[in-house]
Amino acid sequence: MKVLRILTRANLGGPARQLAALAPAFERLGVEETIAVGQVDAAETELALPSEAHVVEIKDLVRGVAPLRDRRARRALSRLIDELQPDVLHSHTAKAGLLAVRLGRSRGIPVVHSYHGHVLRDYFRPALARGLVHIERRLARARTALTCVSASCGRELEELSVLRPGSWTLVEPAVRPQELPGRSLLRAELGVDPAARAVAWCGRFEAVKDPLLFVQVARELTRHGVLVHAFGSGRLLEASRALAERIEARIVWHGPDADFPRRVAAFDAVLSTSLREGYPVAAIEALLAAVPVIAPRVPGFVDLAANALDDGVHLEPREAAALATAVLAARPPSSATCQSLRALHDPGRIAALYAEIYARVVAT
Repeated sequence: MKVLRILTRANLGGPARQLAALAPAFERLGVEETIAVGQVDAAETELALPSEAHVVEIKDLVRGVAPLRDRRARRALSRLIDELQPDVLHSHTAKAGLLAVRLGRSRGIPVVHSYHGHVLRDYFRPALARGLVHIERRLARARTALTCVSASCGRELEELSVLRPGSWTLVEPAVRPQELPGRSLLRAELGVDPAARAVAWCGRFEAVKDPLLFVQVARELTRHGVLVHAFGSGRLLEASRALAERIEARIVWHGPDADFPRRVAAFDAVLSTSLREGYPVAAIEALLAAVPVIAPRVPGFVDLAANALDDGVHLEPREAAALATAVLAARPPSSATCQSLRALHDPGRIAALYAEIYARVVAT
């Protein structure tokens, strides 16, 4: 089985981290995988994909509206298809999904698309969101198979009439196991007081992650002597830093860190303030390191809490004081929950699910 996987960009977000986790598992299953990947934005950090992955850079594959570059990216992908003769195209993220549909139609190759979330709510102005919904509906009808990383993601896309009930398969994110050093060593790396209570926030400083609410929570935690560490970058970083200074929220700003999945074990809790998630990979990594997670009750986190049986996942109202109180009281997940989540998100299990989908779409 030959699969050409198309990813708009390999930043530190969930889709690229899942592909990195899956590459060794696909190799063990005998799936010949090539990953065609575009360029990260100037403000983003690129994730290095593992040596097992055969990666081809498509320099004109970029986010946003770029008709000339899109045409060049399509031609580059077409040449790659000529060379590889793949059995399946598997796309991740919106721009890659659009190009895969066009290429699949013209070449008669089945197309699998994975929704790692969506940008049809809470991202854009209503008029633009309606236009994107219309486009996504048409693309979904042209795909051979569809997967969603969470039940809430699939349900929302059904509510928007993008997906039909029964037309998609739930395939949870794959999370690569981490070799975790001792907590004291990790704290020394980060300059964290061994005896202090410390909490981490990790994400893009963009509106959908609501980093300004994070800063307000940090102010509440500062009053209780909690050390607050932020990992990430984005357009709202400077506004967040300015707000932190104005309201006297003490935060250690680390910037983006590809090593966060290993370093998460240094913290007593991980905080999220997102408006929504497809399925929060950084939160899974925290739970696998026996670190509790605190977040608003939003799509993605609702699914994670259900899978963890509410053990180690604390969902609260979207309000700074409530989130801060939950951080102070949070308890880590049990070893049984960690083991259950490790099995659920095991790359071998997820790769096998995808291999079954590939075999089905090729057969039909």
